[in-house]
Amino acid sequence: MILDALNREPGFPFHDGEMAGRICGFDWPMTVLSLIAGWPQSLKTSTAMILDSPVAN
Repeated sequence: MILDALNREPGFPFHDGEMAGRICGFDWPMTVLSLIAGWPQSLKTSTAMILDSPVAN
């Protein structure tokens, strides 16, 4: 849960589904992408579009 709090950015991801939870629960600081708050807007937008897709559900 601590990792979830570190990875969350207000308003992103826009969904509370399973995949959004997995994205927030993943250890992003251990990758080159780092914290979600530092992601480029284009990556956040692309991720949100995928999560909004009915295929992602």
